Amino acid sequence: MFDSGATKSFINKVALKRTKHLPIASNQQYYLMADGYTTFEVIGIVKIFIEFSAIKTNIVVGIVNSLYTDCILGMDYINKYKVNLNNEDKQIQIHTFKNTITIPMENQIDNSNIIIGTAVPSSTVAYISIILDIQTQDTIDESNATSLTSINEQNIKNLIMHIQDQQQFISVQAILTRHHQLFDTTTTTTTIAETTKAHVIHTGDNLPTTHLDHILK
Repeated sequence: MFDSGATKSFINKVALKRTKHLPIASNQQYYLMADGYTTFEVIGIVKIFIEFSAIKTNIVVGIVNSLYTDCILGMDYINKYKVNLNNEDKQIQIHTFKNTITIPMENQIDNSNIIIGTAVPSSTVAYISIILDIQTQDTIDESNATSLTSINEQNIKNLIMHIQDQQQFISVQAILTRHHQLFDTTTTTTTIAETTKAHVIHTGDNLPTTHLDHILK
């Protein structure tokens, strides 16, 4: 998964074990997360080889015990290969010295976006699944799913319109879209608490106002 908010690239230790890889260099480090308080531990570093169709790339990544996806490609990889995250055309461009490849932002290639290979050219490669890969999507229970309405879509856009970072905008939009029912103002009903105690603030017969379009900070 590409993450322009991460300065470095990381790989989950469990995902790394599924591949043949170069020797791991023990290098314990601690990184600070975006909240400015939480830290996470890197137990070592290793060079991994990533193949997108015919283009082979590599990057030194930090190995972590726990990660919300198999592999994160941060700004070190994005800058190295001049990765262009084109939100308008929903495409990603990756440049090497000799070649350029364009792939869709949504996973549509061989059930995997990232292939972690080995340092030996003749060896096999292992497929690493990432967020929103096809196999994961197939496990969603569609019986309880409802289609995204234009009202839901507009409400979600209103919530994230202040986000300037392109990759963050895409990531947040994807998460909110998966839970779009929460932003459906057409089916939202006001809940009235039944209580025998008098209210501290007298509101008379006026119901409290409800509005879902709060801006995310």
